[in-house]
Amino acid sequence: MPKIVRTDGELELPHVDRVLRESGADLVVLPDAVTREHLTSELRDAELLLMCYTPVPAQIIESARRLKGIVKYGVGIDAIDIDAARRRRIPIVNVPEYAEETVAEGALALMILLDQFPRNCFRGTGHMYATDSLARFFARKSVAAAHHQALEPELGWFFVLPFLHSESLGDQEFGVEIARPDVDVLQRAVHSDGALDQDQALPPAQLAQRTEIRVGAGDANRWRHPGLHPQRWLVLGSGLVAVGHPPPGLAGGGQRSGGAGRRCRADA
Repeated sequence: MPKIVRTDGELELPHVDRVLRESGADLVVLPDAVTREHLTSELRDAELLLMCYTPVPAQIIESARRLKGIVKYGVGIDAIDIDAARRRRIPIVNVPEYAEETVAEGALALMILLDQFPRNCFRGTGHMYATDSLARFFARKSVAAAHHQALEPELGWFFVLPFLHSESLGDQEFGVEIARPDVDVLQRAVHSDGALDQDQALPPAQLAQRTEIRVGAGDANRWRHPGLHPQRWLVLGSGLVAVGHPPPGLAGGGQRSGGAGRRCRADA
């Protein structure tokens, strides 16, 4: 009967514990405040260690002569002495998807704080745009980590918006590419504004134009033009004219050109 030790007993894993015991293992669950001496003693004849937060230093690994594997039921393995395990040829595995949705929700909260909150709290002032660069910075990290895919599609939209609020054509195109695979999300976003009939379907490029994603030639020229995002000229105004000439249609304080004021479900 193989002996398995699981630390951090305050983290209840009834299904895992039951399956291990039903498989014939002698499972020992230790409390989260287990002492190093107690853990060392239990591991002397154990073949497998399951841990989450409990430190596993070299001394414990060296003394566990029958140990064949260490499982971190979590992501990070910094609590384990990797070099000691390597010397003993003991494999270490973790659970990369552990708390994936929780992490994505935290990233979503950051997107709303940096991108959406200022646009609603400071509407009509330059403070609307104060954290845009931070929003794009963390949005790129979130997209690289696939946080936008770990949540419901409608929530994933918030990871796209920081790029659609950018003055850079490259950012705009990047936002389009993020959103393009999930046309349904864009359709729901447009439908929520009543801009399309519920049964009307558009190709991705056209659908993108009907939402806040701008990919048409006229809009692309605005992003290439020296100066600011067309909507920002309306707020920041003549005090920043030295940055560049206002895009066509916005000279002299300007009026919104076609489509500049469209919004989808989230505020643009």
